[in-house]
Amino acid sequence: MGCLMGEMCIGKPIFISKIGITETQKQQSQFEFMVSRMNATIPSEMITKSRQGRRCKLNLSFLENRKENNQDSLMNLLREYTDLPMFEFLKFMLIFDPTERPSFEEVIKQKFLTNF
Repeated sequence: MGCLMGEMCIGKPIFISKIGITETQKQQSQFEFMVSRMNATIPSEMITKSRQGRRCKLNLSFLENRKENNQDSLMNLLREYTDLPMFEFLKFMLIFDPTERPSFEEVIKQKFLTNF
């Protein structure tokens, strides 16, 4: 929901990276780009779960020494298109851990949407 709202807001995808030849390389690039753009911290439980069963093919070592990205951050991307309330609304929805992500009911009760 957050990605869709962000795209509707600025008229283009907020997370897009097409680096890589193989599907795994493209997924790796996309994931690194998303983490960087959101200045996100991935919960250790998610990393542990992703390694169980060896289903995750991504190299997560980049998370260990990652520096904060302020130049290409989501806020900088949105700044020219929107204001702080929209950014806060998107930040509320764009949470990596699906168990922490808000439900649809929680989203529609957000202050940003109650004005409509």
